[in-house]
Amino acid sequence: MDQEIIARLKQRITREGLDAIIAISPENVTYVSGFVVPSQALMRWRHAICILTADGRISMVAIDMESTTVKAHAGIDDLRRDASNRLQTKKETKKQVAKERGREGVVFKVRT
Repeated sequence: MDQEIIARLKQRITREGLDAIIAISPENVTYVSGFVVPSQALMRWRHAICILTADGRISMVAIDMESTTVKAHAGIDDLRRDASNRLQTKKETKKQVAKERGREGVVFKVRT
């Protein structure tokens, strides 16, 4: 994980008055987490989600079969497993994290 990228994103979150950003596209998940989720290059619909809060906490949602790899290589302590690999499960996780932490911003394109 690139600490300069995290620092710029934290500044952007604060400037925009958000509590967190949620990266969903494979490119943005990689940008925020610094880790390429293995299956995303081949199966773009198999999304992971990366959430960065204003205070620098990072959470990630990954499908169950890749969670061990993500945990071992991404350096993210708050990893949530999606056993069903359904977008609905990821939507519920986003809602849960947003409820725990406050307002959210969805990243369509990362610009710092």
